[in-house]
Amino acid sequence: MKSNGLYCLVAEPKVGKSFLALQLANSLVNNKQFLEFSTNPTSVLYVSTEISELQLKERLEITGYTFKPNSFFFVQKDEQHKLCIRDDLLLDLKELSETYNGRFVIIDIMCGIDYGYETDINNYSDVMKNMFDKYRELAKKYNLTFLLIHHLNKEGKTLGSTGIDGNMNGILTLTNNKDNTELDFNLSVFMKYVIKKKEVIFTPA
Repeated sequence: MKSNGLYCLVAEPKVGKSFLALQLANSLVNNKQFLEFSTNPTSVLYVSTEISELQLKERLEITGYTFKPNSFFFVQKDEQHKLCIRDDLLLDLKELSETYNGRFVIIDIMCGIDYGYETDINNYSDVMKNMFDKYRELAKKYNLTFLLIHHLNKEGKTLGSTGIDGNMNGILTLTNNKDNTELDFNLSVFMKYVIKKKEVIFTPA
């Protein structure tokens, strides 16, 4: 993954997107390999519109992940946080970048964020103007890389406008091998800009 990039993790519901994102966060915060790729350590902001702080705690207990103080930040959607990308969420992004020198943000899930306008994910113009232009602006301003978690449609493609895939620097697709009775998952990775084989998963500027 490159600095100031936009990446999308897509899967069907209940396949394990949040667990995979948490695994990536653990790798980045604790300078561990992620799926045999090297990482550069950075603080991480995890923005959740689906799981609560209690659910996060339960998942951390299951996985055994631990984070040093001021290395992993969790914000959930509640009465205090509307998660508006043009309002309260800006303060969290600014603090991550300027106070803690963090460079990675996980948005779980992309469609749960308040973009300040009515946004139809099937409409290319809406996707560009209300969502990705803003993400690009914030990535450049605060030197951040975003991982946006999203759903697949019934055909196994990214849900919504083709503009979603078209505006990403990379797509990670997590699928469940339904022909196997055991838990069996496949992760396919498509990157627009290939740096080197087994290059770092995240490269801060």
